[in-house]
Amino acid sequence: MPAFTHIVVPVDFGDASDAALAYAKTLAERFNASLAVVHVYDDLFASAAFVPEVYGTVPPGLNEDALRELHGRLTAMLGHAGPRGGTVEVLHGLTSKAIVDYAEHCGASLIVLGTHGRRGLAHAILGSVAEQVLRHARCPVLVVRRTPEATVTAADQGAVLA
Repeated sequence: MPAFTHIVVPVDFGDASDAALAYAKTLAERFNASLAVVHVYDDLFASAAFVPEVYGTVPPGLNEDALRELHGRLTAMLGHAGPRGGTVEVLHGLTSKAIVDYAEHCGASLIVLGTHGRRGLAHAILGSVAEQVLRHARCPVLVVRRTPEATVTAADQGAVLA
């Protein structure tokens, strides 16, 4: 069985991310691994600079405030990260590439991420971050799907991982 020493959990603040984080915390505890909770921030203000229809200016400090708020939300999500502790990071760039690059850079031994489970046209239009991470990550990837029918509790996770 592989030794997971550093687990990376990308979150988008949705239900699937919450489920993935719950799994990752259980795994971190079980394997005595460190945990990194990351979010890829799409700087809309930078993108707006390339749209000719946008004529307004961005108020000073707005981007910094958004990053500070994201960091605080990630820290709250991390909570108790187990015996080896944890970190939070706000990444920038294309979502799947930023996740894969971060995992490789920090020496992740596992990526745990949630998926929305979109199918058909929604999947074709919106794509799948989970699918791209699966294709390009060098470490193992655990994909957690959160559905209303399959609510997972911490007790259920312990039974599954025992």
